[in-house]
Amino acid sequence: MRERRAAMRVSCFLPADYRLSDGTSASSARVTNLSVQGLGLLTSTPLHPGNRLPTHVAVPTDGASLELDGLVRWSMDSPGRDGSYLAGVEFERLDDTARFCLQAFVADPRRRALPSRAVRFTVLLLGMLLMAGLSLWVLVLQRKNEQLVQALAERTVIVTQLEARQQQLQEQVTQTGLRALDSAAEVERLQRQTARLETEVE
Repeated sequence: MRERRAAMRVSCFLPADYRLSDGTSASSARVTNLSVQGLGLLTSTPLHPGNRLPTHVAVPTDGASLELDGLVRWSMDSPGRDGSYLAGVEFERLDDTARFCLQAFVADPRRRALPSRAVRFTVLLLGMLLMAGLSLWVLVLQRKNEQLVQALAERTVIVTQLEARQQQLQEQVTQTGLRALDSAAEVERLQRQTARLETEVE
């Protein structure tokens, strides 16, 4: 047990598929952590301790794809929040190639995939930032729209005032024209009267 705990274990999120030793069809899964002695496995159905579990894991170490024979040591009876069941698998035997690939993967942090929690947290954080950005953008657009509506209302008031003033001026011009006509008629009448008086005086 001490030797098993001493093995370095890293969190990861690697695609895998497994087949029970009774010959059932292969099922897809995700590896949550990995070491040279075992792995954590997320499955869609619960596994049972004692089940022998040939597992195919795509380890990103020079494109390696490993066939690992394991034994289920423990398994959760109820699913997690994402509906998956977590199980712990101990390798029964490893050939030199598989051991070398696992050691290289565990020792080099640049080759590790992001843990599932980190992926979900990153996606959640990006989603929150995106929503915050969209909300801010909507507020800015609403503010600009309010300013445009206010400017349009002020323009409408100014145009209405100008139209009213123009109508007043037109009425004044019309009245002035009528008065001018009246004045011209009066001047003409006075001229005729003056001419008649001059004739009478002569």
